[in-house]
Amino acid sequence: MRNIVKKTVAGAVVGGAVLFTAGAGVAGADTAQGGLVNVTIGNVTVAANVTVDAAAAVVANACGVNLPNVNALVYQVSQTGAPTTVCQQSTGPVTVTKVA
Repeated sequence: MRNIVKKTVAGAVVGGAVLFTAGAGVAGADTAQGGLVNVTIGNVTVAANVTVDAAAAVVANACGVNLPNVNALVYQVSQTGAPTTVCQQSTGPVTVTKVA
């Protein structure tokens, strides 16, 4: 019985150490995404105050383009503040702007 308890405690300690180490790595990761952006189609805001990754997913879906390419464009908007029209839809342009 003692052997089982020792193994269980040892497993919990090792498992906790692994989780703590992994959590520390994630917590220390660079989370800066360049700021928040808005995505509009025509005159309708379809994504407001969203991260670069979220906006890129919306634009890629709306325009039918490759996500990594759109991600780079959206990131550039978040850094420079210059609005970018990614494509044209029947309801208007799909535009990304930086949140002021």
